[in-house]
Amino acid sequence: MSESQNALPVRTYVRSRTSTIVRDVAELSSGNVALSLAEPSDVTVIVVSDPMEGMPLFLVAAVGRTPTMMDFDIILAPADPQQVKPTDRVTLRLPAMQSTLYWASFAGDGGSQGFGGSSISRLIVAIDQ
Repeated sequence: MSESQNALPVRTYVRSRTSTIVRDVAELSSGNVALSLAEPSDVTVIVVSDPMEGMPLFLVAAVGRTPTMMDFDIILAPADPQQVKPTDRVTLRLPAMQSTLYWASFAGDGGSQGFGGSSISRLIVAIDQ
């Protein structure tokens, strides 16, 4: 009896974190992060902040343009008033490109609102290629 061989290609996904950018966003309501993607990548945006001090109700982000509450690629609602929501994260699959990820944070009424200044406030952009 001869041995059979699997002729199907097997591809195993290996997660390789090539760049993690952390910016202090205390008291800021907008900003940007440069993206330099040599190959298609998963770009994950995570917001970590202390809801006790007050924080924006929404964080929006867009690739290559300034986001608004009506025009965005990502929207996060980091916490609710009862503080029962876990840390939010959203992942975009982006092609290889040189661009900028712009973000902005808003209060419930749609006006700009910054993150609290005396507690932990971080915007994490994790790039997995």
